[in-house]
Amino acid sequence: MMRYVLVSKGVWNIVQGIDVRSGSKDVDDVEDVVGLASRIAAIRVVLLTAEQARWDVNDAQAHALIALSVKRTIVPHIRSTKSAKQAWDILAGLYAKPQ
Repeated sequence: MMRYVLVSKGVWNIVQGIDVRSGSKDVDDVEDVVGLASRIAAIRVVLLTAEQARWDVNDAQAHALIALSVKRTIVPHIRSTKSAKQAWDILAGLYAKPQ
């Protein structure tokens, strides 16, 4: 049932690991405010792209849906997970049929 909820919300590919977060985008070094020819200090700035921000929102939504759908006794197993995929993988391991 949970899979169908995640599919209906458009986040199933995130949970499955098919849709992964893209890497960060580097911005050029920033020169000092005075504008001297030589750099006094250079800073490497990493910005979050719009695509990454959307992915983060979708991952958080999927993660919340998963956490809200399990019994309270199961929540400790997924409490420390950082992504929906991690939570799903733990639950899949807990409920996997022995072979």
